Amino acid sequence: MKNYTHMNRFTHRKQATPPETGSARPSAQDRLRNVLFDAIERLPYVPQLRLFWQDLQNEREWWPILLPVLLWVGWRTYQAERKRMRVRL
Repeated sequence: MKNYTHMNRFTHRKQATPPETGSARPSAQDRLRNVLFDAIERLPYVPQLRLFWQDLQNEREWWPILLPVLLWVGWRTYQAERKRMRVRL
């Protein structure tokens, strides 16, 4: 059985403990959780999004300044890209 402790930093959920030697098979819920974690691991953008969200949470005291700046930069970038697309057409 794979060890999914590295996923704790992404999900912040309690992980199922792997069964001890000689114990019963993992429950259906544990197997489903393992399959879902495998699927999540294979998506290239999900871990980056979660790490970005964690970093944003760490900067919570700066949100009154940071979030408006991020929105402004995002809006300006979007408008510049739209302008470039209109010029090409």
